[in-house]
Amino acid sequence: MMENGMERISTPWRLRWHRFRYTTLPLLGLITFAVLSLLMWTRQGEMPHAIGEIEAIRVEVASPLDGILIPLPNLPEGRWALYDTVEPNQVLAQLDDRPLQAEMAALVQELNRLQKELGAVAAKLAVNEADRRLTYMDDAVRLRVELEQRSLVVLQRQAEVVVNRIEAQQRTTYYDCLKPLYDKKIISELELINARFQRDEAVARVAENTKVLGEAETQKKAAETRLRQLPNFLPANIAAELAPIAAAAQVVQAKIHEVEVQISRLVIRAPPIHGMICAINHWPQSAIKAGEPIVTIGSDERRYLVCYVRQEQHVDPKVGMDVDVRKRLAIAPTVRTAVERIGPQVEQIPVHLARDPKFPEWGLPVRITLPPDFSGYPGELFEVTFKTGWKGSLGGF
Repeated sequence: MMENGMERISTPWRLRWHRFRYTTLPLLGLITFAVLSLLMWTRQGEMPHAIGEIEAIRVEVASPLDGILIPLPNLPEGRWALYDTVEPNQVLAQLDDRPLQAEMAALVQELNRLQKELGAVAAKLAVNEADRRLTYMDDAVRLRVELEQRSLVVLQRQAEVVVNRIEAQQRTTYYDCLKPLYDKKIISELELINARFQRDEAVARVAENTKVLGEAETQKKAAETRLRQLPNFLPANIAAELAPIAAAAQVVQAKIHEVEVQISRLVIRAPPIHGMICAINHWPQSAIKAGEPIVTIGSDERRYLVCYVRQEQHVDPKVGMDVDVRKRLAIAPTVRTAVERIGPQVEQIPVHLARDPKFPEWGLPVRITLPPDFSGYPGELFEVTFKTGWKGSLGGF
């Protein structure tokens, strides 16, 4: 073609290829790789793979009461150390029982005061009885005063039993702490025998005073029966004289019952699992509030694997479905197992099992049978593959 008498020169193919390589080809490559990466990422997300872990049991042992922790005689310096072994129902901590002892001493003093007050009322009524002529009325007044006296005696016996129970529990806990030390030949047999003798003596006092309490309750019930058999000839002023004492006795009884409930909570024992101390939140001689954790126990028990199936995965887990599990190592054998249980609802996936901890994920929890020859620590992560025969958009797996 001629233009202005001159022929147009075409661009050489070599130069065109050079321009294509440095301009268009990188852009096409970038777009292609982005599309392929997106497809591969989508396929990987849809594949029946998941990350599971061996169930890790961690139990926080909390204090049931406000109080002060006291040292335990079977521990160095009276306190636990990290990764100490804990047996099921072993004594983990003990609260100071002196506040309960002081409260019981105050209740005993209150009962003594009520006894004296009741004696003064009885003497006053005895003077007034000289002017009474009706036998039924005399018996009713006498039995009503006797009933209040029996009630106070029962409360006094209950207070004695509670005080004895506090001591017996203290002696029993001390003996239980010394017994493992004797088994390990750390203490002498004489020291253990002395602790056992003190424990048995305290337990015997509880049994003896409990028997006396039963007799006092029987006498109280007999007085109630005799009073019910009489006609209601009790004057109004008699009931008014005895009402404050009866009301105060009910308050004391309620406080004694409260102390009885607290006694069993002074000694804090481990849950029925075998494990180790993973965290220590409070030391002996420190004040603690009810509900605050004292120690955390991590169990070494391995029961099953657990993983989560995400909603976008093409997996419909069923009980009995075959599953392959393997450790997250470069070279690790694959072990065949099966689905044991399926959760009832979709849950938020724990952060350590999420693809990206910054973004929350949800999935269906699946419990997988732990093969008997499968090694691993509780909390260890594993790769899980559900054998569903799944085929994605880019072929099978």
